[in-house]
Amino acid sequence: MKKIIVLVSAISLIGLLSNCHSSSDKDKAQPEGGNEHKDIQAFRLLDNSCFFCHSPGDERPNAPAPAIAEIRKHYITSAVSEEQFTKDLIRYLSGPADSLSKIPGAVKKYGLMPKMSHTPEQLATISHYLYQYPVGEKDWFTQVYPLMKEKLQSPGKQASPLETGQEMAMKTKAVLGMYLLSAIKDRGTEGAVEFCSTRALQITDSMSQVLGSRIKRVSDQNRNPVNIPENEALSYIQKMKAAIAEKESPKPGFSETTEVYTGYYPILTDKLCIQCHGEKNTDIKAPTLSIINRLYPEDKATGFKLNDLRGVWVVEMKKKK
Repeated sequence: MKKIIVLVSAISLIGLLSNCHSSSDKDKAQPEGGNEHKDIQAFRLLDNSCFFCHSPGDERPNAPAPAIAEIRKHYITSAVSEEQFTKDLIRYLSGPADSLSKIPGAVKKYGLMPKMSHTPEQLATISHYLYQYPVGEKDWFTQVYPLMKEKLQSPGKQASPLETGQEMAMKTKAVLGMYLLSAIKDRGTEGAVEFCSTRALQITDSMSQVLGSRIKRVSDQNRNPVNIPENEALSYIQKMKAAIAEKESPKPGFSETTEVYTGYYPILTDKLCIQCHGEKNTDIKAPTLSIINRLYPEDKATGFKLNDLRGVWVVEMKKKK
C-alpha cells in the first residue's frame, strides 16, 4: 500500500504540463470555429501521455521535462507555419535525438525523452492542437484546461476500450520512463539495467492497481522470464513484425471476452533502448553487457535496431457490470 501511495504522489506531482509566443488569433484561450471532436481527441492524447512530464500550467520544481509552454515557445514563432511545426515535432517525437531538438538546453538538463508509441496520425492531431491553441499559457490553463478535463467525462466523449487501454499503457510508460531516465542520469546505463531488474515490475504492478486494470509488458525476445507472451499476445507480436517488414506502422490489437477487454500496443525501440538492447559490444558497452549477463543469464533481448518491435504492452480491462 505504501508503494502505491508513493507512486500516486509521483503521478500527482508530474501530472499537471509558461509564457508562450506573441499573441495572434490562434492565441486566444479557446479559438472560435474549432472542431470539438478533434480538440477532445487531441487533449485526451496530451493529457494521458504528455502532461505527465510536460506541465500544462505552472513550472514545477524538480520537473522531469520542460513545460508545454516552453516547448511551444521554442518551436512556434511568427515565421513557423503549422505544416513546418508539425513536421519538426513529428520528426523529433518519432525518434528523439540531440540533433533534432530545438531546445538543446532542455536536453542537457533533462536528457532525451523516451520514444512514445503514438501513430503518425495521433502525432499530427497533437501537433495541430498545440499550434492552434496557447497551451500552457495562464488563461488557457485556468479556463480551457478544466473545461476539457470535464468534457472528457461527458456522455459520448469517453474513450473506446482500445483507446482507454492505450492511455493506460502510455501513462505507465511515462512513469517508467521518468524513473528510468533518473536512474541513467544518476548511475549511467548500468544503473538502468539495475533499475529494470528491481523496480520496473514493481512500478508496473503499482500502476495496474492505480489504474484498475492488469498491465504488463511482454516480448518474444524477452530479457526477464516473467515477460514471456501468451499465445494471443504472441500472435499480435507476429502481426506487428510483419507490418514493420512491409514498411507499415504496427497497429494495436484488441480482443474481448464476456468479462474483459484486452488491448495490445506496440513497443518500438528508440535510441534509449539500444543502449541495453542493441548489438553486443557495439551498441551495448562492456560494463553494461556484464551486468546484463549476470542478472539475466538466459537473456534474449539484444540485437535490436532502431524502430524494431521490442514487444507489446498488454492491458486487460474488466467490463463494467
